Amino acid sequence: MKKHLLLLCVLFLSSFGFAQNSNSIASPDTTQTSLFNATVERTLSFFEWHAGKTTIFTLPSFGYDPASGFALGVQQIINFPHRDTSAYKRSTTLFNYISYSTNNWFNIRSSFNLYSRSGWAFYTRVQYQQSPDKFFGIGQSERNRNPQAFDIKLLQIQGNASHSLFWHELFAGVIYDLTYADISNVQISEDFLPENKLAEQKNKVIFGIGPYIAYDSRDNVHFPSRGNFITTGVFLYPKFNSRSYGFVNYMLDARTYIPLYSKQILALQFFAGTSQGDMPFYKLYQLGGTERLRGISNKYMYIDTYVYYTQAELRQHLWGRFSAVAFGGVGNAFGDFKTMNDFAIKYIYGMGARVQTGKHEKINLRVDYARARFRDSGLYITVSESF
Repeated sequence: MKKHLLLLCVLFLSSFGFAQNSNSIASPDTTQTSLFNATVERTLSFFEWHAGKTTIFTLPSFGYDPASGFALGVQQIINFPHRDTSAYKRSTTLFNYISYSTNNWFNIRSSFNLYSRSGWAFYTRVQYQQSPDKFFGIGQSERNRNPQAFDIKLLQIQGNASHSLFWHELFAGVIYDLTYADISNVQISEDFLPENKLAEQKNKVIFGIGPYIAYDSRDNVHFPSRGNFITTGVFLYPKFNSRSYGFVNYMLDARTYIPLYSKQILALQFFAGTSQGDMPFYKLYQLGGTERLRGISNKYMYIDTYVYYTQAELRQHLWGRFSAVAFGGVGNAFGDFKTMNDFAIKYIYGMGARVQTGKHEKINLRVDYARARFRDSGLYITVSESF
């Protein structure tokens, strides 16, 4: 992992130095750069197709996730451009992904963003995952080195549907979640602590729905350079009988994007969520993964009834389709405010590279390396920004 971090540092520093000198008088270096950019454009064109104004970008996918291992697959981006008469001027996009990893993770997902001229906004994410995983316990203040292994089949359909109110930046609607989970082959090692034992699963199918409000003034959905995106929602999961779960999830997600200088953007995010009631562990809000505090190597490592985190990312355009980022964040998961203490706060930091997949729409292929507290780390390769 140290080699990956060194590689990203060299890429960022050398490219930043080039960007600072890019306005100098033409030289053999600029000629070489033009040749390099032309080669990049020619290479990416092999993966890009057009159907009218719709762009389809399909490419082989390879990457590494700390939980799943090295994965091979295919990623696809289908972009439907906005119409000139649209009040929002936001493109509709479909992301598709399928992969299989060295840790026997099979993952297939599709997410869809749709914006209509009449003011409707829809987001839907469908994901099926079949994999071995690990349960680290609830309320861990430090990294549990002896987690409990299990297998899981997980199908999730999540999203929201909203309509603009009063003006084009305020939306209200519903948020929903339909999840099927089947947990099997639960194992207990000799070093596993009894208090961290995985609870017996109740109903495998759960459904939640509730109110959703969003304020969205971003200038671009996929790669904003200015504006705000603030969402809040409540998931209500009804309890049908004594053998079923019944709980409520609340969430607040606030993001802001500030243009600086020399094509730099400062992106900031604050997230807070809480869960109340009788719920399965996989429905507690989490830290870690490709979006929430990258560097925490498993999304189940720190889970509890209260979760918060804040993160910042400095994004620097370099040249052509290439950009680099540096990021950091802090957060925690805790059972109540009495147990919230500074010693348990988790922090992460890292750097990354970006490659714009299309000529016009700013949708990036991203590579991030991050480190976290308790000697944790991760390398992430995926599409679109983390926030």
